[in-house]
Amino acid sequence: MRSDAFPTATLSDACQLITDGSHFSPTPREDGPPIVNAKDIPKGRVELATCTRISESEWMLLKRQNCSPDPGDVLLSKDGTIGRVVHYKEDLGVVLLSSVAILRPKEFLAPAFLAHVLRSHVFDQQLFGLQSGSALKRLVLGDIKKIKIPIPDSDIQNSIAEVLSTLDDAIEQTEALIAKHQQTKAGLMHDLFTRGVTPDGHLRPTREQAPDLYKESPLGWIPKEWEARPLRDLTIKIADRDHTTPEYVDDGVIMVSPTNLFDDEGIDFAACRNIPLRDHLINRRKTDIEAGDLILHRIGAGLGAVRLVTDDMPEFSILHSMALVRPLRSAVSAEYLLWSFRSYPVLLQMDIGTQSIGVPDLGLDKIGSLLFPVAPYGEQTIIANSLRTQTEAGSAERNRLIKLRQQKHGLMHDLLSGKVRVQQ
Repeated sequence: MRSDAFPTATLSDACQLITDGSHFSPTPREDGPPIVNAKDIPKGRVELATCTRISESEWMLLKRQNCSPDPGDVLLSKDGTIGRVVHYKEDLGVVLLSSVAILRPKEFLAPAFLAHVLRSHVFDQQLFGLQSGSALKRLVLGDIKKIKIPIPDSDIQNSIAEVLSTLDDAIEQTEALIAKHQQTKAGLMHDLFTRGVTPDGHLRPTREQAPDLYKESPLGWIPKEWEARPLRDLTIKIADRDHTTPEYVDDGVIMVSPTNLFDDEGIDFAACRNIPLRDHLINRRKTDIEAGDLILHRIGAGLGAVRLVTDDMPEFSILHSMALVRPLRSAVSAEYLLWSFRSYPVLLQMDIGTQSIGVPDLGLDKIGSLLFPVAPYGEQTIIANSLRTQTEAGSAERNRLIKLRQQKHGLMHDLLSGKVRVQQ
């Protein structure tokens, strides 16, 4: 053991009680006191709004059977989704199902510190050891009791918990800002693709306010200057590569698949697999991807995700579950087409257009027949710029969130191992 490492103890030795909730499921009711399942503790707190309600008599029975936590307990999900943790600070009048364990620390173990340890590598590494080559779907109380945790002095525990809780607060606030940006962008997209903008950049009056500014179309009511046009009329090319299983190699050309798309805009090129150069050159006969093209996820769950290819991206091929869409620049700008793919009328058509009963599948002919709301070119530019500005604001918060999570991960490892000592 390193000289700077903290002493350790098993949870059995560090807790005065380790138990779980009810092993029978009471009858759900429309109202009544709440019972907590693993799904009800998603983000470090008990979400009363999602809890099942049960009768007063069954709640009292479970209360007498020690299925209710006390303030100061730590809750740990142990069935299905393992590792959700709550520092239970106040009595919310809940009882628990067996998917949630109650850990009641002894006096020398601070509950806030224990909660952070259970969210850390200390818990994850031991959890991985319990999997024995198969997915672990349930953590039994006996295994929980064997888990070893660091036990520094009480003052150090409290200082570590305070530092990590401060980072948690910053992460939660940043997540709230991201959610607000997403809501704002969703509202902006709705307005822009139903009302459009005037030359000075303002939204048109609503149809209720100025019905003469709108006309009916296959997409519903749209500004009278707009058209509803099929994608095939707005593109030079809609194509996918041969439907063969790729050969992957350690060193080759990047192959982008739908699993490599993240957030609203990103492509995780670092996580992509590689194919031989010869296969990439064969793919380019049909999907010669270049800057200004769009790539569209067309097969599988989550189809409809779309990305704009930019000059700063590396050369890549796409899996056959994606399609290349090359805009006709005289009719539509690439960035406007990108946002149009994400508009509700187009998303609705893609949902209706999934052809396979088993795996959702959007064929190239169906993609070409999708109707798009087409604004005059100058208006397209204003709409795309507005949505890009809103996205960039959200991207700054997402980048901050990534840095905060990385900072917490590194700091948690250093603090809990004793490698870095907090200032007293």
